[in-house]
Amino acid sequence: MADVLTCPVCGNNHLHLSDYSSMMVLGPQVALFAITCPTCSTRLSLLRPIPPALYEDVRCAATRVRAGMGEARA
Repeated sequence: MADVLTCPVCGNNHLHLSDYSSMMVLGPQVALFAITCPTCSTRLSLLRPIPPALYEDVRCAATRVRAGMGEARA
């Protein structure tokens, strides 16, 4: 699936997963993203694969909260 999305309300096709307002990581490669359309202010919730450009951010955040995300646990 692409990182570029279309708003189902106004048709804006310049939405990007990297512009998320919140992200809940559900697994090593999938997350629930919340994105607000800048054109019509519709809040979208999308279950999508995590884009490779966000992998490092997810890993750093997981390390800060000791979530693991592939780290060995004692």
